[in-house]
Amino acid sequence: MRALKIKTLLAVILMVVASVGHSANRYWVNGSGSWNDINHWSEISGGKPGASVPTKSENVIFDNNSFTADGQQVVIKDEVFCNDFNWLVENVAPVVKSKSFLFKDATKAAIHVFGSLIINENINNQFFGDIKLKAEDESQIIIKSQLNSNLIFDNENGSWVLNSDLSTTKNIQLNSGFLNLNDQQIDCNSFIAVFIPALTPISNK
Repeated sequence: MRALKIKTLLAVILMVVASVGHSANRYWVNGSGSWNDINHWSEISGGKPGASVPTKSENVIFDNNSFTADGQQVVIKDEVFCNDFNWLVENVAPVVKSKSFLFKDATKAAIHVFGSLIINENINNQFFGDIKLKAEDESQIIIKSQLNSNLIFDNENGSWVLNSDLSTTKNIQLNSGFLNLNDQQIDCNSFIAVFIPALTPISNK
């Protein structure tokens, strides 16, 4: 009996460890809509909508089953969260758009990314809010279209590797963590480093 209880306990522990170590996926579906609308999130690509709105524990994926035409919009009105952010759309060029009351730069919208940030070329970027990178482990940054956001790196345990050139009309700010520029070209308004050099270095290799 005792051996059976020990085996059962070990099985439960393994299940908990597996669930903690794995991020679920949330796929965008049904074309235009608001980020916070569950009718646009599915657990599988092109699947049935109704999955929960992503949290910092879920990867978000925009792919060829997310949209049916150019110009369809993902509207972000406030702060949203995800683990990895993956924009992988190849068949059309949709819009990611932030909402503001008067001026497009005066928006409360922000994207908090707790993993990697990957954005390809097929995007009409009308998002002017901050993108806040908060990964706790090594993550990659691949951005092949121009941003209109402040890109803010902020986790003292975070490590980011830049695997593409990076261009934004706003600022890049390193509050904490390790940023490997990886010999990539950077174009931004200002590069701001708010850190203690011994703890949060910038590397180009």
